[in-house]
Parts: sequence; structure tokens; C-alpha cells
Amino acid sequence: MNQRLAELNSIGKLEVELASARVKEGIAEAAYMEATVSRCVIAAPFSGRIVKRIAAAFQFVTPGTPLLAIQDADELEIRMIVPSKWIAALKPGVRFSVQVDELGKIFPARVLRTGARIDPISQSVDIIGAIEGTPRALLPGMSGWVVFANELSSAKVP
Repeated sequence: MNQRLAELNSIGKLEVELASARVKEGIAEAAYMEATVSRCVIAAPFSGRIVKRIAAAFQFVTPGTPLLAIQDADELEIRMIVPSKWIAALKPGVRFSVQVDELGKIFPARVLRTGARIDPISQSVDIIGAIEGTPRALLPGMSGWVVFANELSSAKVP
């Protein structure tokens, strides 16, 4: 608009140059804001489910402050306590099934690793297994029963 007024000799050259400088200043400020906003994207280190929101929306946090607690959804682990005499038969890769109390469903699983020590009082050992596949209905903290294919017995999963 100031260009048209300058053509009609309604405003001076200085006013046109000041208006042009303000436009350039606005463009530069908009570019700065866009660059700032583009750095506000925070990518999760892995895919999963949000377990807990630690920081509130629009809250100022310093770099390194946790914002969310994320649970890995790719491979869910099963922790179970079994009699220590089973340790010879429960090697990594042994298949079993787990019946989840909350869902009333049975899922296939396999042994990942055995615990590092046997409890001397209860004569039991921790066994860690993994659900095969990624059933979306399973959530951390669910409980159930495991049944081993070689009919060792069944064990309660805490």
C-alpha cells in the first residue's frame, strides 16, 4: 500500500523504506519463531505406551528432566518364581503358555533367562520369560498362571 502512495507522491521515500524495514523485521521474527517451534518436538527413544506423565502441558523444564514414563510395548516379560529343582529343565528357549487372569486368555511364551541366585529359604529361583508376539491387550502388572509343555507343573505368576 505504501508503494502505491509513494507512486502518487502522497508519502515520502523515508516512510516507504521504514515500512519495508518493518516488513522484513516481521518476516525475520516469524522465521525465528518457526525455528524455535521446530526444536520443540521431542521424539521418544523407543515405541511404547505412556505409563505416567511427569511434566504438565506448557510447563517449563530444563534439558534432561523426564517428561513421561514410557513402557516398552515390543516384548513383554513374564517374571515367575519356580522351585529351584526345575532350573535344569528351564533353559532359555523352552516354550510355555501363560493364562492371564485379567483377560481370561492364554498366550504362548518362552523362557528368556534364569535368575542369578536361588533363594536359600524357599528353594526357589526367578525365571524370566517373554510373550510371543505383541498382544495389545496385555498390560504391565497383570498376573496369571504358567503351564510348561513338558508337564513340570504350573506356577503362579505374581
